[in-house]
Amino acid sequence: MNVASGLRVLITRPAAQSAGIEDLLRRRGAQPLPLPLFEIQPTGEEAGHRATLSAARTWNGWLFTSVNAAREAARLDPGPWPPLYAIGQATADALATLGHPGARHSRSGSSSEDLLAHADLQAIQGQRFLICTGEGGRDALATGLRARGADAQRLELYQRVAVDHSPATLREAAESCDAIICTSGDGLERLCAMLPDDLRSRVQSCLLVVPSPRVLELARRLGFAEVRAPQRTSDEALVDCLFPPARTQVEDSAPASAPTMNSSQQVEPSLEAGDAGASFASSAPPAAPPAPSASRKGGQRRGVLGLVIFLLLALALAGGFGWLWWEEREQLAEQTALHDALLQKLESQLAALETASGEQAMRLADQSRVSDRNGTDIAALQSRIEDTLALMSRISEDLSGGRTRFQLASVEHLLMLANDRLQLERDVKSALIALDGADASLARLSDPQLFPVREALAQERTALRAVPVPDLASAALTLASLIERVPSLPLVSHAPAQFESSGARASGAPDSAASGWRRMLNAVQTAARSLFTIRREDNAKAMRLLPPEAEAVVYHVLTLKLEAARVALLTSNTVALREDARSASEWLDSQFKADDPGALAMKGELERLQSLELQPPLPDISRSLTAIRTRLDAAR
Repeated sequence: MNVASGLRVLITRPAAQSAGIEDLLRRRGAQPLPLPLFEIQPTGEEAGHRATLSAARTWNGWLFTSVNAAREAARLDPGPWPPLYAIGQATADALATLGHPGARHSRSGSSSEDLLAHADLQAIQGQRFLICTGEGGRDALATGLRARGADAQRLELYQRVAVDHSPATLREAAESCDAIICTSGDGLERLCAMLPDDLRSRVQSCLLVVPSPRVLELARRLGFAEVRAPQRTSDEALVDCLFPPARTQVEDSAPASAPTMNSSQQVEPSLEAGDAGASFASSAPPAAPPAPSASRKGGQRRGVLGLVIFLLLALALAGGFGWLWWEEREQLAEQTALHDALLQKLESQLAALETASGEQAMRLADQSRVSDRNGTDIAALQSRIEDTLALMSRISEDLSGGRTRFQLASVEHLLMLANDRLQLERDVKSALIALDGADASLARLSDPQLFPVREALAQERTALRAVPVPDLASAALTLASLIERVPSLPLVSHAPAQFESSGARASGAPDSAASGWRRMLNAVQTAARSLFTIRREDNAKAMRLLPPEAEAVVYHVLTLKLEAARVALLTSNTVALREDARSASEWLDSQFKADDPGALAMKGELERLQSLELQPPLPDISRSLTAIRTRLDAAR
């Protein structure tokens, strides 16, 4: 009879590692219910792990705390490897399968303490060991090795990522399972945390199989009623804990004895029914009255038959009790042999522990003497290490602060340059470029203490962008164009090259009959008319006429006034520009025709130039420079 038939076992192992134990359960007739709580994944630091494994090949040994650590190390480093130590038989078998046989492990258990008790890990003063494990594991191995004077380094090769399940999946698994196999304390704690109270109570009432006594104690603290742990860690041992061989035989033999007892008890009613039949037959009316000898023989036969039935019943009862006694004796013998074997094992382990304890005591005494001798040196070394660390810390702070101060000094230089360009050269564009560069440098520092400086910079940049900047190039080109057009402007009036008097035009030749004094008077008048010309103008304002040789002076004066306006423009002299433009405009009105289109256009351009502001008021951009200098003083 197979007692595992139909047993539903919940398995919390990662999906990639539960195939072996599921196959064993199916062979026993049980039904595995996989519910992985974690997934094994690499930590993502393969390059660093490969370098560490390669550097540790010459060390005194590698210690593996799980099958996962062995697989990940074999994937990253093919070997050769130093001497290997495994936390248990399963890890040692995994290393052998991966091509690294001969791993040393404890025969008495699969915990860190059991591995530390190995004889090869006792006298390890000054040796170096690499502990290949996963993230978040126990640190007992490293602590124990360092306590014995060894250098132990942990290498976390993998990580366990939690797997989430829906409430329906958890409820179905918790309600349908009869037993649970949980191979880690973290998995057991997460299982209890994921389940609601009613399902947790249901799971805590099931049989729980764990890999080690440490997890067994944790399960009892979590409230599990029946918890078992194998003496050695393997899939077969975990499955055997579900069905102990001795208990299985007892449970299988008890139902077999019950039918035997029932069959022996059912014999008697059948025989009594036969007696009843016999009595019924004897009570029938005989054909003839029996003889006395015949009745006596019938009574004897019934007595013998009853005796036979009694003897058969006695023999059956004796055989049943004898068989039960024999089974109990066999079981007692097996348990006695098992206890004797365990006792011998404990005695051998006790002897080994006593020997190791003596050796340990001797080593402790030697270490105590060495420690006493080296106490002063260790204290001095510790003091030097502390001084070195303090010096390194100060150097690091100085280097970090020096880089920051250099960057702040470059920002200060940019701000000074912006102020110089704005105040001395009135160069708004260059000052704005310097302020933008300073703000970009401060943004790269990402220092919250520099926010006041950046705030002042933002305000100053906004103020500079609001300053009206005149288009000097356009104004200069306009003045140059006006200068080129001066010769084409018409003057108000031209003086003729030669004047004739009206008297001369009216009179003809002198009268020969005139007297001498009349001829003399005419000669004087003629000479005077050659020097002066007198005419009447109808305009209210008389215009002065220039001879043709003097007109060039008028054009030259206008040109000079326009040139002076251009010089004032290029030197950013607003007052001089406006005065020269006004003077040129007045000269244009007085000397040139006012209705000429060219003169009108020139006058309009001169009026526009008079409205230019060559030196607008400039904002103060020194607040950011003051703030950065305050920050530099505080950094010193």
